[in-house]
Amino acid sequence: MTTDLDALVRSIAAATDTDPAVGDDARRALRDAVTATDPHARPARRSVWRPLQRSGPQAVRRSLRWKLGVPLAVGLAGAAAAALTIPGGDGPRTTGTQIHARQVAALTFTEHGRYIDVRIKDPLADPARYRAEFAARGMDVRLTLVPASPSIVGTVVFSEGPEFPLLTGGGCVTGGGGPCVRGFRVPVGFRGTATLSFGRAARPGERYDSTANAFAPGEALHCLDVRGLTIDAALPRMAKRHVTAPLFHVEQHTTPGIARNVPRDQVPGSWYVADADPWAPGQVLLWVRQDRPEPRSAAREAALNRGCGR
Repeated sequence: MTTDLDALVRSIAAATDTDPAVGDDARRALRDAVTATDPHARPARRSVWRPLQRSGPQAVRRSLRWKLGVPLAVGLAGAAAAALTIPGGDGPRTTGTQIHARQVAALTFTEHGRYIDVRIKDPLADPARYRAEFAARGMDVRLTLVPASPSIVGTVVFSEGPEFPLLTGGGCVTGGGGPCVRGFRVPVGFRGTATLSFGRAARPGERYDSTANAFAPGEALHCLDVRGLTIDAALPRMAKRHVTAPLFHVEQHTTPGIARNVPRDQVPGSWYVADADPWAPGQVLLWVRQDRPEPRSAAREAALNRGCGR
């Protein structure tokens, strides 16, 4: 029975509001499999998380905002809402319960007049899965989602090809203060080629592929301007906000424009913080230099300090 129960649990998929209700046979099969399991049996350990491949070099874009439609994961208690099917037929009866999962789509496609509305259901899906779902509808659209710093989660960080209309609404805002975008629209009968890359929320410890400035609204150092302070003065202030700097971006004093990233023990504490970029959740890359940095322009200062109450 342990093997049968394992097969049953593996078949459970995350439910969405578009999935049909489970039939009574599926409910009874799940109940019987769970209650019949030996309570003293030691369950086998299984890995259920698989990391994504990281994409290309860092890019910085601060334009369009959208909000990803991310379905909540469900546990065993959500099995009644999962899309399960029980194979039928008149063949010989087998021991145990046979249940197979219907793979939940990573995207949704809804036709509205001259356009097809596309929404992302699984922001962690393999890009090949997105492409296959577009291809099944005769479209050559290459979609990727890359880990991004908070203020640009849901923004277009790269695009090539036609600009698709965006779906907005709901009256909400993103971490950067822009309007939430619910998805995008592809013209019916589209036969061109398009490439889009959106920012998604990074997992703990995952490096960002696309970033805004670390002092921008929604970012780790917003309203905590340590720029112009020495490293020794800046780090304790950052620590109060639970932000660390694993590396320091050092510009060569003798060769402007040439820089390298070094650990803390290779930078004097008397050097100054000139700027900062998001690095990973709770981490930033500090730009440091031997002399005090020049003041920012008034417009730049106002943009970064928006909402800071000063």
